This record gives sequence, C-alpha cells and structure tokens, in this order.
Amino acid sequence: MEYIVKGETMEKLNWMIDEVAHRLEEEKQNHDVAKLVVPEECREIRVCGEEFSYGRPCFNIWGATSRCSNCSSYKAHYTGKKILKKERMGELLCLVESVPLVISGAGRTMDSLVLERLDYRLATKEERETVPDKSTEKHLALAYYDTLTGMFTWHGFFIHARGLLETFKARDEDFVLIQMNVRHFQIINNLYGMEKGNRLLVLLAERIRSIKSKESIAGRVGDDVFVVVMPRHDFYAENWERMLWSVEREAAEDVFHVHIQAGVFMGDSVNIPLSRMIEYTWAAQETIMDDPQSHIAYYRPGQLKKVRRARALINVFEKAMRRGEFQVYLQPQVDRHGKVVSAEVLSRWVTTSGEIISPGEFIPFLEQTGQIVRLDHYVWGQAIQLLKKWEGTPFSHLKLSLNVFPEDFDYLDVPDILCSLADMYGVPRNKINVEITESAIISRSALRQRVADRLVEAGFELEIDDFGKGNSSLNTLRNIKAQTLKLDMDFLKIDEDSSMRGMIIIESMIHMAKLLDMTVVVEGVETVAQRDALLEMDCDLLQGYLFSKPVPVEEFEKHVTENLV
Repeated sequence: MEYIVKGETMEKLNWMIDEVAHRLEEEKQNHDVAKLVVPEECREIRVCGEEFSYGRPCFNIWGATSRCSNCSSYKAHYTGKKILKKERMGELLCLVESVPLVISGAGRTMDSLVLERLDYRLATKEERETVPDKSTEKHLALAYYDTLTGMFTWHGFFIHARGLLETFKARDEDFVLIQMNVRHFQIINNLYGMEKGNRLLVLLAERIRSIKSKESIAGRVGDDVFVVVMPRHDFYAENWERMLWSVEREAAEDVFHVHIQAGVFMGDSVNIPLSRMIEYTWAAQETIMDDPQSHIAYYRPGQLKKVRRARALINVFEKAMRRGEFQVYLQPQVDRHGKVVSAEVLSRWVTTSGEIISPGEFIPFLEQTGQIVRLDHYVWGQAIQLLKKWEGTPFSHLKLSLNVFPEDFDYLDVPDILCSLADMYGVPRNKINVEITESAIISRSALRQRVADRLVEAGFELEIDDFGKGNSSLNTLRNIKAQTLKLDMDFLKIDEDSSMRGMIIIESMIHMAKLLDMTVVVEGVETVAQRDALLEMDCDLLQGYLFSKPVPVEEFEKHVTENLV
C-alpha cells in the first residue's frame, strides 16, 4: 500500500551544503535508516563535509534494469510532496517516508535529492492481510545478503535485527549489539591488495558465525564493519576477545599487522533506532582506538556527545584549512644552561571566533579518517618556512622538530616531501628534526625502517619519540640509526614520593643513549627538582611547562629574545 499524505502540500526541505552531514546525523538518531538519494538516477548520495559522491544504482540491487514502478522517492521528487509507503517482509512492516529536499549554498543548488526515512515494526493483523509480503521474492537475496561473506547487508541486517529486537521486547529480555571493524582497513587494501583484504573479511565473518549464539543476527554493514545483535545472557566478552585475537594472528600470514576492535552496547529498550545503537558502539570504540592492545569497549552515557562534537569538527575541517585556522605552536627545548636551542612544532586549531580547539578533540579523528596527512603536510611546510624566515636573525641558531604520524608513512613519501620542502625554501636539512614515535616504527617495521634510514641519509636529524611506550624498545634502538632519543613523559616520576627504581631506569636509559652517541631529550619537565635530577643524569635537552607551554610563534620569539638577554 502506498499513498501521498492526504491534504499535505508540504514545501521541500531546504538544507545548506555545510550542514548536510550534521542534519543527516540528526535524522539517523530518530529513524532506523536515514539516507539521501538522487531519485532521477536511483543512486544513494554519500556525504563527506561539503563533498558528495554516488553509491551504486538502487535498481541494480534488485537485479532490475530500470527504476522500480513503485519508487516513492521518484514520486516525491516529481510531485514535490512527502510520500509514505508501506512494505511488508513476513511479520515485519517497513514504513518508508520520502521527503523532497533542496540543498543550496556555495553558489550552487541541487534540487533533485530526496531524504529517505525507514522505520521497522511488527505488522498489525490488518496490515498482514492488506500489504503484500515481499519476503518470498527471489530478488531479496541480492538486496539482503553480502555476496563476499554471505552475511546480511545493511538493509537485510536492519530488517531482521529489528524483528529479533521485537522478539526480545515481547519476552522483556535485554540484548547486546556488537560492532567490529578492522583498523585502517583501506591501508591494508592499498598495501597488500584487495584479494588479501577480502580473505581477511571472509575469515572474520566465519569466526563471527562460529561464536555468535543461535538466536542472533549478524551482518556486514560496511566495507570492514560487522554487527551482531544477540541476547545479553549469551554474550561472553572473553570469548569474543579471544576470537578477535585469533583472527589477527591468522591474518598475519597475509598482512603484517592487523588490529580489530569492537564497540558494545548493552540494551534494555528496543525503542531506539538501530542506527543510533550502532552509533553508540562507535562512540565506545573511539575510547580505545589509540590502544593497540585493546579489543573491546563498552558504551557509557555521555560518550556519544563527545564523538558527535569531534565529527562536527571533521565536517568543517576542509573549510578550516582554507581559512588558515590551523596555526603553528612551538614548545621550547632548553639545554643544561637554560638556553633555548630548539622547539617541537605542534598545531592548534584556532577558529575565526578565537576559540582554541584542543588537539585531543580533533587529532584522533583526523588520524582515523586519514585527514591527519593533509594537516601534517601543511604544518611541515609552515615550520620550514619559519626556519627560512629566521635566517640572519637572533633565531637563526634554532632547530625545529616535526612530528610524523604513522598514517603519514602509509599515504606519503615522507623523505621525499621533506627534502622537497627543505630544498624549496633553501633550509639546511640538519636544522630539521623528524620525530617518529617508537610504536610507529614497530608497526610494519621493515618498511618503516627503510623510510627512517632514508631520512638519516637525506641529512635530517631522526628522533625516536615516546620512547618506552612500545614493546620492542631495545630492538628499535638497535635497528634504527636515530640521532636523538626522546623519553616518554610517563617515565618522569621524579619527585619526593617516587622510588629509586624510577630514577635508576631513567638514568640507565640516558646512559645507554650516550653510549650510542645519541642526544637525549626529556619532555614533561614541570618542577625544579625534576630539572636538577635530570641534569645530574647528564640529560642534554629539557622540555616542559617548567620552561614554557606550547605557544604561538610570536610569543615563542619573544620568549627566546628574553632568554638571550
């Protein structure tokens, strides 16, 4: 049964381009499925910031060659009115609401989009008698099942999971929704090929089937995203964590490094859109995405608000780059005499309104989306231009340390880019320190070790940052010919309450670095007692709030000038 809402002459929705992603997220909070489509082309629209891309043709999903005769979105488009349609799959009813939409802004208008809202519930007796049942149609197999893994697709999962949730509701039973994904799956595809990437997905799907309870629904709802709904009493976290470990170990035969993480939502009410439940699991997973040892995280109230804030920032990242809102900040590094001899280059997001956005808010999500590469490239260029500007000034003796994230190695030829930037501005390469975290070197070590060697051969000063956080620290020192060792601030526990053990460890690390002819930098110095103890241990450079927090360039230059007097 399909009909136009009687008596309604609703105007089309009107969204601005820069708010589309945000508005679509709001729609997903209130409906099981919310998506944008181009009805004239029968394609779903994917949104990333202010950019749009097309998905595959809708009718291809059904094995057809043309538009479906009962397409509510197409009718909504050419009538300019909201259309409601009912579709039944066995006991389950799907309400499809198609709303015409105008998107405008940036000097252009796209008036051919439609917002589709889908909600599922149990069909009434009358609806079971009057609405045709489509669950027996052969083409549903193409729409509801993933051809690679045999699991439910996004659409198939939503339909069957909603039916299972209604069953839990009738029994007054709690449930669990688990979402799993392979970290940096696109990078795995790029480095090792899609064939190995597909083998990994098939392996994970097989293991999920082997461990999920009999009364559960599982689906592959994204390239590398798997979801499972099951009764809460059948969920044993240790079994799922053991399964993820086993997939990682087996996949290591094809791919050097694989890490799979899961977010878990414990539910007691089915009156929440599935899309929001899945969003809860993403919010949980974000809390462990920087921890290579963690596999499972649980949703806690309040986590989603933080994730949405970060997503909103990512959505305006492109515009912020164009506006020059990312600024270089510098944190001084001083020698044993208190003289500023170098600085670590950091970035801060300063909006046009003057708000300073903490790196902790946006850096993790830039890393996850791969956008960190663009920001790093920009910051490197700004820092090297600054070294050029300082030539012939009281700041000409200074060196700068540039941070390189693991994602930079995957997407960029770091040595080639840094060489090009240094040569373009005529800056000696030995005035540039390149900070590489120990964990970044350990991951895919053979590949990145060669990159590290190329940086040294090119004349840059290579610095191992966050030393001590990894699990192969001594191997790192043996294999990487770095000139500088930067001790992780977590080791810096030198105060009146600390034990001699901590001091002995730090002193031993400094002594070892000296035997390797390496310069030692310790960050996180906050007290005079810490400074004095480190100098007694023969530490070369100190960095921390005792000397200065990270500051804008002008403030840094003022600090150095005062330091010279």
